[in-house]
Amino acid sequence: MSAAEPFARLNEYQDTILFPMVRDKRFRELCDRILELLATEHDPDCRFALITDLTTFLRYAGDDQESLRWAQSLTQEYADNPFAWTNLAGWYFYSPHPGSPSNKDRGRALEYFETALKIARQQNEFVRSVLFAICRVLTDMADYAALSEYMNEILLDMNIQREYDIPQFEADWLNRVPAGAIAPDLRETFIRLEAADSKRRQSNRFSTMAPTRSDLERGEGEGESE
Repeated sequence: MSAAEPFARLNEYQDTILFPMVRDKRFRELCDRILELLATEHDPDCRFALITDLTTFLRYAGDDQESLRWAQSLTQEYADNPFAWTNLAGWYFYSPHPGSPSNKDRGRALEYFETALKIARQQNEFVRSVLFAICRVLTDMADYAALSEYMNEILLDMNIQREYDIPQFEADWLNRVPAGAIAPDLRETFIRLEAADSKRRQSNRFSTMAPTRSDLERGEGEGESE
């Protein structure tokens, strides 16, 4: 990358290297170029983005173990970043390496997601983002008892006003949860809050702040009175 500002360098990398090579499925060549960039890149945000991409495209290039090595190195270089740990968790659960995900893989994935959640709570940032990711994994595991626990934890967390978190309410995993697998009222609450947040994001009241439950329920009330 050039000596431009970090954001500009990332845009340049995406436009001139990442997108063209992904389009042409030149995954091995893309990995080699990312490694060249990492050798001279010192900005932490740029390095985080590059290493995350590298873990993804090494898998596409068929090099599972090197992908894992870089996913592990990301957690060493960014030990206090919850998304480094969700990236490693995702490698164990979603990476299509031979035999994946085994029961051992599932256990490791949940362990690393818990590490990400612990860090997010300590920093009071991106807690809901990590909780949403955990809910998706538990849905894919069909562990609906644990899923219910984490969904209730999300509802408790929705009472907290937080500046840095995912700025929307998500419940997409419910499409894959069989009827009766979780309490009907819990499902209905999530569906209702997701609909209220969708309306909020389409209105002039939209904010990049993570919404609280009262924000969404107040929006419901406003909608009914209009």
